[in-house]
Amino acid sequence: MKKAVFLIVIALLLGCAKDKGEVLAKFKGGKVTSDEFKKELSKVPDFAKGIFESAEGKKRFLEDLISRELIYFDAKKKKIDKEKEYLDMVERFKRDALLEILLKREVEDKAKVDESELKAYYDSNPEEFRLNEEVRVSHILVKTDAEARDVINRLKGGTDFGKLAIELSQDPASAKKGGELGYFKRGKMVPEFERVAFKLKQGEISEPVRTNFGYHIIKLTGRKQGQLVEYAKVTEVLRQRLLREKQKKIFEEWVAGLKKDAKIDINEKAFKSLTEEKKESPK
Repeated sequence: MKKAVFLIVIALLLGCAKDKGEVLAKFKGGKVTSDEFKKELSKVPDFAKGIFESAEGKKRFLEDLISRELIYFDAKKKKIDKEKEYLDMVERFKRDALLEILLKREVEDKAKVDESELKAYYDSNPEEFRLNEEVRVSHILVKTDAEARDVINRLKGGTDFGKLAIELSQDPASAKKGGELGYFKRGKMVPEFERVAFKLKQGEISEPVRTNFGYHIIKLTGRKQGQLVEYAKVTEVLRQRLLREKQKKIFEEWVAGLKKDAKIDINEKAFKSLTEEKKESPK
């Protein structure tokens, strides 16, 4: 336990500035004050705060603060702060800190989800908030978008879905059954496929859906309605989901603008030679 406590303290507190206050402990080259003790203790994550509530716990925390200071002074004594390894780490930290601050300002601070958006999404997408809902689908899996578009055109022309699945689908197990996948609940399929499948209406055929497996044309052939979960029970989960989606959109648009202004010129010849480098054959 003490090792874990020590690691928490070191991870959070290394390099912190000194504060004023009554001296709790002093040693050769330094001291720990009451103000510093309170400040550092307040930074301990919630899951670990209980460790330091007792007098014994606070004493261990003080001992670890002292250990931190002794390690710091030993590093200074050995002039590690002058070494290239340390200076490189500082530069990397500066770069990461700049990125973190800018991302917060340009993405996190700008992405907001209000109550009206949450309620509107909940009301417009009831199929996403049903417990134990199941859908029955058939699909045709092909390798390219062009092939998928050709399948769509043939279906629009009246060709039977099952016949095309047997003829063209790259999913052998379902192809021999006319593309039939049967009933499934949420969480059983890859997200891109599942998201579209649950939104389809009875008999409706989707546009091509891309996944890691290829391009799917999905047909809904059945649905078992589940119980609608109350809005209050999904609010926070939905808030986080919509927030992530907003952040992603803001980030992508922001980076796209940066790239446009940067007038990026990639040396395709040099890049091609880099990607075509062959590993040395084993002797």
